[in-house]
Amino acid sequence: MQTAKSRTVNAPASPPANVAVIGGGFAGLAAAYRLARAGVRVSLFERSAQLGGLAMAFPLGDNEIEKYYHHWFTSDRDILEVIGELGLESRLHWISPVMGMFCRGQIYRFTSPMDLLRFRPFSPVAKVRFGVVTLFLQRYPRKEPFEGVTAASWLRRYAGREVYETVWGPLLRAKFGRNAESISMAWIWSKMRLRGTSRTPSVRCSCCATSRFTG
Repeated sequence: MQTAKSRTVNAPASPPANVAVIGGGFAGLAAAYRLARAGVRVSLFERSAQLGGLAMAFPLGDNEIEKYYHHWFTSDRDILEVIGELGLESRLHWISPVMGMFCRGQIYRFTSPMDLLRFRPFSPVAKVRFGVVTLFLQRYPRKEPFEGVTAASWLRRYAGREVYETVWGPLLRAKFGRNAESISMAWIWSKMRLRGTSRTPSVRCSCCATSRFTG
């Protein structure tokens, strides 16, 4: 009987003649692009009439609007590298985003530290706790302390129940529904860390620098 140790696996001498990529979203398009650059013949299959996945857009007047919420950050080096390879840098413009928070029947601007100070649904203590926790999550470099603990429990403890019930709780429930209470704090940390490291010289907001294509 041949044992597992005695078996040998011969790697193919050359890549397959044809590769099928299922899905024409970001991942599928990037995979097809990389394979094609390596000399592989690629067939891309997408059930939608339009490529792009989460980045698909529809015309609205003279502009195009994303079908789904999506953005890039200045720290998203992989996609920026691909954009450079495709020669599209001149069509990529970084803009300073303006965020709004709908709370208790009113929309509040929620972009800068001054907006936080003007956010009436927060008490003075809640404003301080929200600002300190946000700054901490943006600056803290390691995810390990946040693994194994839920975002709901961590944020209630350190940001406070008022902050959680006013901002974080509604956001988590809107995104994750009934699973909101079980989402890892590592996920929140990764999002805050990403936004905290995304900056351009002209951007001074507390959130991020986002992008759009023109032309």
